[in-house]
Amino acid sequence: MNYVSWANKVYMQEDRLDSALFSSISFDLTVTSLYLPLITGNKVVVYHGENQASVIRRIIEEDKVGLLKLTPSHLKLLETDRRLSSSTSMKRLIVGGEDFSHALAQSIYEKYEGKVEIYNEYGPTETVVGCTVYLFDAGSKGYTSVRLGFLHPTYKYIY
Repeated sequence: MNYVSWANKVYMQEDRLDSALFSSISFDLTVTSLYLPLITGNKVVVYHGENQASVIRRIIEEDKVGLLKLTPSHLKLLETDRRLSSSTSMKRLIVGGEDFSHALAQSIYEKYEGKVEIYNEYGPTETVVGCTVYLFDAGSKGYTSVRLGFLHPTYKYIY
């Protein structure tokens, strides 16, 4: 409950954002994708299919969600997708579960013309979904990976 309450403040920011549910209910990223929209009165758009790549491409193509949580490997599938643009419903991408390369974040950020916030979230699955998060800064240079750590100077609270 603490995580979902915190994620509401950080990721929803009082916006109306529907979320895509495309992963197994046993995968910890599903906590964000499922419960966050439900506690905020938003929709969960359910996607299914055996081929994760085609499901993720369909999420982008249909453009029904404003919040998408996925792994860097999933995001890499979209790096060459021409449908990524600033004219999208997408507002926030939450990325986690493995190393998130700075080059990939920069590429996706540029495709969305800086209009989509990209968060790098980390948390040991055994204890919590997310315990540290960092808002990607396109101006940061010299990093091979998107940093982990405190989110943003305007957020003074930790759950």
